[in-house]
Amino acid sequence: MRTTAAGLTAAALIGLLAGCSATTEDVSSPDVTISVPSEASSAIASASGEADAALDAATEAAEGAGDRLAGLAAAVQPELAADAEQLQQRAEEVCADIEQGTDEATVTSNTQQLFSGGDVGQLTEQQAQELVDAIRSTVCP
Repeated sequence: MRTTAAGLTAAALIGLLAGCSATTEDVSSPDVTISVPSEASSAIASASGEADAALDAATEAAEGAGDRLAGLAAAVQPELAADAEQLQQRAEEVCADIEQGTDEATVTSNTQQLFSGGDVGQLTEQQAQELVDAIRSTVCP
């Protein structure tokens, strides 16, 4: 019964699709072969290509933002840019503070604590504010 229902469904689908266009391409699976209008196949390929291009553009934009952040962070304190991955992760934490509506003084204080230590040493409040401004302009949406 299941096989018959699947066969009837496939046959109905083939009938519907056959009326759409005279030009078709076969799409096969182990159980069923369905003819798909070539326009649909082209549309799928086009959409896939557009999605790939959008992903590439987003990746390049993210890398560009990371490079800009590293440059701005290095201008505040060169050691801040030494570990790009850590800089990005911490910058995202600062963005989360900003997006939650945390007041500016607290965002600056949290940033100062988050980025101080190790090779960076202790950031001043002014350096922390400059870093917040850099993060806001490059990483936060």
